[in-house]
Amino acid sequence: MAAAVKVVKAQFVSVNGVDISAQCKEYSLTYEAEELDKSASGDGTKISHPGLLNWRLTGNFFQKFGAGGIDATLFPLVGSETAVPVIVRIDSAVVAAENPQYSGNGYLFKYPPFGAQHGQIAMVAIEIGAAGPLTRAIA
Repeated sequence: MAAAVKVVKAQFVSVNGVDISAQCKEYSLTYEAEELDKSASGDGTKISHPGLLNWRLTGNFFQKFGAGGIDATLFPLVGSETAVPVIVRIDSAVVAAENPQYSGNGYLFKYPPFGAQHGQIAMVAIEIGAAGPLTRAIA
């Protein structure tokens, strides 16, 4: 039996209450535990132990200026000490077991307002880091 696959056609990305999905080219949500070394004298193998959890949202978006666009949404958030809500789903459809929603509060650490070669589409790469736990919902 062939493995089920998911073709991403309509992802959902919301930052600070603004749906920026329509400008999304690609994004990645990373969720990880810090790897701590708990090896001691006499161990012949490095022994690891999970530490603090961390998450980060990175993405590439088509730049759009004006109300509701990427620039108007993200520019004011760089360096802000107020965490903003971040919500992502692999599909814009309703939250379900097959379409879980991940959410958390984060800080915008990287936002270059534009970057493109002559004749190319203006893109922007963002990085939002954790300001609290990441939650997963299926309903």
